[in-house]
Amino acid sequence: MKDPAETTVDNPSRAPLVEVVLAAQFRPISGFSSAHAGLFWNELRNEYGELTEAPPLPRRIDPINVPAGFPNFLLALPAALPRSWPGSRLQMRNGALRRMVQVQNGFLAYNWWKERGDAYPRYCAIRPEFEELVKRFSRFLSNVPLPAAVFDQWEVTYVNRIPKGTVWRTPADWGNVLKLLSTPSGSPPDAVMRDFQGTWQLDLPNQQGRLYIEARGDHSVSVGQDSEDMLLSLTARGSIPEPHAAQHESLFSRIDGGHDAVVQGFTTYASQDAKSYWGLSV
Repeated sequence: MKDPAETTVDNPSRAPLVEVVLAAQFRPISGFSSAHAGLFWNELRNEYGELTEAPPLPRRIDPINVPAGFPNFLLALPAALPRSWPGSRLQMRNGALRRMVQVQNGFLAYNWWKERGDAYPRYCAIRPEFEELVKRFSRFLSNVPLPAAVFDQWEVTYVNRIPKGTVWRTPADWGNVLKLLSTPSGSPPDAVMRDFQGTWQLDLPNQQGRLYIEARGDHSVSVGQDSEDMLLSLTARGSIPEPHAAQHESLFSRIDGGHDAVVQGFTTYASQDAKSYWGLSV
């Protein structure tokens, strides 16, 4: 399966993709603290010189085969909280390459983000970079020494920013961008759609995980600029059955499957007019 950006043919600058995240959740490690995250950054600082601190993300589990109407994920705490868990989340950036590493006790992620004029480096480049990051983190834990990371959930997220004036002019046009959106039947004839926010959940085949598609408006104001966009994010996420410390192959085979699900979701639910505007031959 190709990336959306890999299918551009006429005008790659129109492709709406602005961020990619590959992530893996692991069982909290007893003894791992924010100081250890700082030591890991020290090993990466020649490549990721910018460091910021963010609140930790909650540990979550996405159960499969949950009836409609029940929570689609569970926030989970370990039976016994390790010392200093979860600590803070460190974000290490390489501004020149538009890359970011995020690490906390229980979570490791690799981001690419777009700035004006950037071309998406494609999944075939980002995926091995994240795989190498996982290997470096595993070696770091071994050298400390700390217990090995036991990865139990994977995640792939693609974020698309679709500016006003491209394939839409008012929120009423959003149904012409995303097939999942349409004007509700029975609406008052003079009513005009003002905004929208919604999430769709699709179970992936063979209990691999779940695909989340989220669409919403985004109105931002900065110095000398007022912008309106439609944000379209697709996240594939799933658990790793019978996780153990040496399951990197299983982790990345599931990340590959999640990537394919995200791309297929994008190409399936984006309208043909929108894909033509973006130059996508799909």
